[in-house]
Parts: sequence; structure tokens; C-alpha cells
Amino acid sequence: MIQYYRNKTWLCAFLLAIFLAGLCMFMSADSAQAQGKSIPVEKLKKISRLSFNLRDTYQNSYTVYIYAQDEKSSTLTEMDYWTGNKPGDKQYTGTYKAALVKKGATYGTI
Repeated sequence: MIQYYRNKTWLCAFLLAIFLAGLCMFMSADSAQAQGKSIPVEKLKKISRLSFNLRDTYQNSYTVYIYAQDEKSSTLTEMDYWTGNKPGDKQYTGTYKAALVKKGATYGTI
């Protein structure tokens, strides 16, 4: 009986190694996302489509910037009933992101 389990030890060790490698990759991906990327506030002010101010529970002031680095604009040629836009209105498309800037900071966190 013991001999049967000794022959399977390599299989258990192999499966454990795969599990631990997957766990390490999962944890490193989460920490990379949690760290966030940063962008200068001056650049955010130039490229943002929308910005608004927020306060947290401690009354710290933040500004949220919504922007897209691949933004494109076009002029509507017909009525867009879903948005209520009329012909001649500008339409903006792109991959939009949000950046949070604490008051007085020089860089925002994406």
C-alpha cells in the first residue's frame, strides 16, 4: 500500500507546483492592477473630455478626469434617437479611462 503512494508522489509534487505557479501569477496580476499607472495633471487637463470634483469622508478634495488617448470625433448626419442628438452634433468615440488626482498632486492615478 505504501509503495502505491510513493509512486504517486511525483504526480502530487507536479500538481502542487502547477497550482503554486498559477497562484503566483494571479497574485502578481492583482498587485500590478492595484498599483495603478500615473499621468501628469497638465496632460490630463489637455486631453480630458470631462472632469469633476469629489470629496472623501475626511473632506479631502479630489478631481476625476475622464479621457481617451485614442478619441475621435465625427459629425452626425442623421438623428440619433438613442442619445437624442441631432444632425450636425459632434459625436466622440474612444477607449475612455478615468484618472483620480488628489488636490495639490502633480500626477493622477489611472
